[in-house]
Amino acid sequence: MKHMALGWACNLNDIFVRFPYEKCKSLIKKHTQKFQQRKIVKQVFREGVQQILEDVIENNVTFKIQGVGY
Repeated sequence: MKHMALGWACNLNDIFVRFPYEKCKSLIKKHTQKFQQRKIVKQVFREGVQQILEDVIENNVTFKIQGVGY
């Protein structure tokens, strides 16, 4: 029997394909180029996810997202 991968993976570029960067005014106001604006927004998102995962792992915290069927 074949074992097939059933997982799913993506990177930050995949997540932010249709993200409205202009709505993050406080983050992007210092940067004029679109590339820099996108880089900052992705960096803030990445740091936030990293902090959440570290908190879950180190402190055995439960993290719930609203609207996911709880």
